[in-house]
Amino acid sequence: MGLALEAAASLVPTFLAKRLAVLRADSERFITSDFPVLRMPGPLPRSGFLYRNVVMPIGNRAALLWRLDPTKVPRKDSHTVQVESLRSPGGEVRLIGKTLMAYAERFVFSAEKDLFVKRLFDETASPERIRVQSPFERSPGSTDGDP
Repeated sequence: MGLALEAAASLVPTFLAKRLAVLRADSERFITSDFPVLRMPGPLPRSGFLYRNVVMPIGNRAALLWRLDPTKVPRKDSHTVQVESLRSPGGEVRLIGKTLMAYAERFVFSAEKDLFVKRLFDETASPERIRVQSPFERSPGSTDGDP
């Protein structure tokens, strides 16, 4: 826990360099998955959180958006965060859904029964994740530390 809190202090300026907004959709519904936080395609390939818009659906008609700020300078006053409310056109909602489906591992969640979304998800190849072996993992059949 202490290590996580130490790391948090170095992450806060990155979050404060983004501008937070709530996307609201009128004509389309957001979907979500078991991998709900998305880095949307950006100007630099393989760039991280700082250089891309990041979206996370929070309901069928709303999503959080951490927008790029051209200055990329953290706010001075870290106690105040203004949250904009933006209308999201249907094409943008569909792009978010398409990107979300590409990163979903096992599940896609929708507020309505949509056979098109199900068929599209079924036809989308599952992403391959990089697996790093930990020295703390137990091998199958290991009884170390088990009573």
